Amino acid sequence: MASLGSMNIVTLTFCVIILTTCNHQAHASSRVFLNKKNDKSPIQGLCASSVTIHGFKCEEHEVITKDGYILSIQRIPEGRSEAKSNVTKKKEPVIVQHGVFVDGATWFLNSPKQNLPMILANNGFDVWIPNTRGTKFSRKHTSLDPSNKTYWDWSWDELVTYEMPAIFDFISKQTGGQKIHYVGHSLGTLTALASLAEGKWENQVKSVALLSPVAYLSQMKSILGQIAARSLLSKECQEKLAQSECVGATWKRKYDEAMLKMETMSGEIEQREHEVHKLRRQIVKKNVQIELRAQGYHNLSAQGSVGSSSKMHIQILMNSLLQRA
Repeated sequence: MASLGSMNIVTLTFCVIILTTCNHQAHASSRVFLNKKNDKSPIQGLCASSVTIHGFKCEEHEVITKDGYILSIQRIPEGRSEAKSNVTKKKEPVIVQHGVFVDGATWFLNSPKQNLPMILANNGFDVWIPNTRGTKFSRKHTSLDPSNKTYWDWSWDELVTYEMPAIFDFISKQTGGQKIHYVGHSLGTLTALASLAEGKWENQVKSVALLSPVAYLSQMKSILGQIAARSLLSKECQEKLAQSECVGATWKRKYDEAMLKMETMSGEIEQREHEVHKLRRQIVKKNVQIELRAQGYHNLSAQGSVGSSSKMHIQILMNSLLQRA
C-alpha cells in the first residue's frame, strides 16, 4: 500500500511537470452531470461548459465559507474511460487551484490530453477544481450582493482564513477523510504557502505542487508590479503603510520613489508627444509648400495675384494635409 501511495505521488508530479513544460464544517449542495444526449434538464456552470462535453463525469458543488461566501467547486471523480463503466474505486483527491484574475475554467483551455484536471482524472485521481470568491462561478453570498461594495471587502488573508479551510474540510468529508494532494498556480501558491506557514493543512494535505509560486513581492523591480503587489495587501495593511507600520519604511520609501518616477515619466512622455506632434505639423507644412509649387503656385507669399477659386483650393489642400499631422 505504501508503494501504491508513492506511485500516485510520482504520477501527480509527472503530470504537473508535463503541463509546466509543453471549516469549520462546510455546508454543501451538489448535482451530478453526465454527458447524456437525451438529458434535457437545464445544465449550467463549469461542468457543462468545459468538462462533460469531453465525455467526463462532472459534479457541481457549493461550499459556504465561515464569512458567508458561497463557492462553486467542480469535481471530476473519474477518467473518461471509466465514465462508461459502473466500477467504483477509491481514489486519492487532488485540488487544482487557479491563480489571480481567473477562475477554474482556465485549466480547461487546452485539449483533454493537455489540461491538468483531465490528465489527473485519467491517471486515477479524484479531481476538485475550486473557484475563488468573486470569480464568474462564485459570486454568491448568504447575505451580500456582488453589487454591494462590502461583498468585495476582502484580500488573500480571507482566502487563507476562511476559504481554503472550508474547501479542505468539505473535500475531506466527501472523500472519507483522505489526505489531499494540492496543485496551486500563482495566487493559489500564495494561499498555500500562507496556510502551510500557519499549520492549517498539517493533518489534511498529502503533497503540494506550486506552479509560478508567489512568496515575496518586495524584490519586484517593475513599477506596475510594485503597484499590483500593494493592491494585494489587506485594507488594514494599506492604511498602516502610510505610517510604515505594516511592511516597513524601506518598502514605503521604494513605493513612494516608484510613484514619483512614474509621475515624472508620464510628464516626460507627454512633453515628448507634444514635441513630436509639433515636428509633424512642421513637416506637413513643408509638404504643403512642395505640393503647391508642384501645382504651379510658385510665389506663395503673393497670394493677391491668385484668384479666389485658387485661394480656396490652396486652403482646402493645406487643411487636408494639416489634419494628417
